[in-house]
Amino acid sequence: MHEIIWSNRAEQKYNEELLYWLNRNQSNEYPLKIINEVDRVEKILINNPYIGRVTDVKDIRFFPILRKFLLYYQVTENIIHILAFINADTNERL
Repeated sequence: MHEIIWSNRAEQKYNEELLYWLNRNQSNEYPLKIINEVDRVEKILINNPYIGRVTDVKDIRFFPILRKFLLYYQVTENIIHILAFINADTNERL
């Protein structure tokens, strides 16, 4: 079974997105939806770590979240390293 470890960068961006949507909508409904979907995807990755789409970067994969975000990760032995949490509407890249 794999363990998931978030990088500091990925965790920071994830928290920034949650805060942005909380402030923008003045409601926790969408941030909770993001949290629930990320939790669901983490469970999928633990059971099937190679399910994500491959990227041009060796050993890096990504998984879409709510068709709005991209979760980039790398699998090594028993660890899934979450490298980035990116809003797909921005020009930000891995």
